[in-house]
Amino acid sequence: MEKSLERHDAGDAKVIPIILRDCDWQIAKFAKLQALPKDGIPVTDWPNPDKAFADIARGIRRVVEKIPPNP
Repeated sequence: MEKSLERHDAGDAKVIPIILRDCDWQIAKFAKLQALPKDGIPVTDWPNPDKAFADIARGIRRVVEKIPPNP
């Protein structure tokens, strides 16, 4: 995780926390990052987990679409 966060901070990688279950992630080293699904609400807390996973997929797509292509 340390190396991944270093690469994220350097702009060499993208780190996207995915919150599956309720946990105290707000104090983790990656808490500064935008977590998915929306608002960091755990997948298990969504009334319909499929909608949570769809939200995660859309969020990942938004991040990937912003990555410039390699020359």
